[in-house]
Amino acid sequence: MPRLFVLGGADVGRVIQFEGGSLGRSPDCAAVLRHASVSRVHARVERTQEGWEVVDLDSRNGLSVDGRRVPRHTLEDGAEFTLGDLDLRFRLDEAGSTPAQEQEQNYDDEIELEEHDEGPELAPGATLVASSPPPQAAPAPPTSGQEAREELLRELGGVRSAGPLRSDVSQHPLWMRALIYGAALAMAALVSWGAFQAMLVLRGSV
Repeated sequence: MPRLFVLGGADVGRVIQFEGGSLGRSPDCAAVLRHASVSRVHARVERTQEGWEVVDLDSRNGLSVDGRRVPRHTLEDGAEFTLGDLDLRFRLDEAGSTPAQEQEQNYDDEIELEEHDEGPELAPGATLVASSPPPQAAPAPPTSGQEAREELLRELGGVRSAGPLRSDVSQHPLWMRALIYGAALAMAALVSWGAFQAMLVLRGSV
């Protein structure tokens, strides 16, 4: 049983399986072709002693093969022809196939439709693994806050001492650090003054 593959128009990919007969836009045709360039009864596919052939029925846009308008054309398996502006392909089922009514389905081996690129093909059983970004160099370890504070104190001429004047003084607010440093200076001045008075007393006793 012959089949017609619609290769263009709004019905691209449609497959019509029929036993021969008229082709056109009329619902009474054996194979209804919905295309503006196709006449209501455009052509006829019939079987002869030599095989199958398509015959133009005096249609307005005619029957063409390889871009040349012809009144009739012998159809072999895989032959392509054009009714008006609609391209069709004729195929014959293999011997012993079961007759069927008109079918509308997509045959991947007959009609190649435009598809979106979905990436490279994978071998059977293979899985697609997303590529990971190249490793980045590890950032240099940051200097600890304690080391930064000690470095700042050294630059400012700070003096580390026991008690409340240890490096942890830098953890206090600025006003408290000023108060502590002022008290330390006052204590140092007091000690110096006491030492000076002691030297004066010792000189007077001599």
